[in-house]
Amino acid sequence: MKVSDLVRMAAADDVQMTLTPSGRLKLSGDQDAIDRWLGTVGQYSDQIIAELSARAESGPMAPQCPAAGASASTASADATGRLP
Repeated sequence: MKVSDLVRMAAADDVQMTLTPSGRLKLSGDQDAIDRWLGTVGQYSDQIIAELSARAESGPMAPQCPAAGASASTASADATGRLP
């Protein structure tokens, strides 16, 4: 599976992946969905960071909007599952 596909599939499951200013991977969205994705994201975190970094260098990324009809409650965790 391509990392770009993984990022797209997570986004479809209401998990947005972004980079912090320090270059760490940040997950935000529905907490249950984040919990489901943590294992996979952890396995590919270096590749995901590289993909997101390349996107940022090549131009503005698409807005990170929640999916239509998504719950108003969201949570945020880094790739290790720790909440801020």
